[in-house]
Parts: sequence; C-alpha cells; structure tokens
Amino acid sequence: MWIVLPVCFLFLGPEQNINWVWGPFNKPQTFLPPIAYLALCMVAYPPILYAPTHALLSMLFTRCRRGTAPDR
Repeated sequence: MWIVLPVCFLFLGPEQNINWVWGPFNKPQTFLPPIAYLALCMVAYPPILYAPTHALLSMLFTRCRRGTAPDR
C-alpha cells in the first residue's frame, strides 16, 4: 500500500483518482495540499480500512477452517 498509493499519485492524475489518492468518492478534496492528503491516506488507511477488514476476514475464514462451514 505504501508503494501503490504514491505510484498512483505520481503517475495517474486526479481524473482517474485510483485508490482515492486525490480525494474521497472520486471528488477532488480541497482542504489539504495534495501531498499532505496523500500522507494522511498512507497513515489512515491501515488502521481505518485494512485492519478491520483483516480482522473480519480472519475471523470468517478461521471459522471455515474449523469446520463450521457447510461441506461442498
């Protein structure tokens, strides 16, 4: 993620806005300078997006591995 976000920021413009590096919901943000917003994304994405998703999927797939999922 710390490689992909700067690459998207440097090589793709605000028109494409991949990974929301230019603003949320494909709308340009104007509150912060662009590089500060990128830094905020790089700090905020792991605890806000990735950690909860990882915890939820780990819990779900741990249950499946223990045999609580239906057999195929």
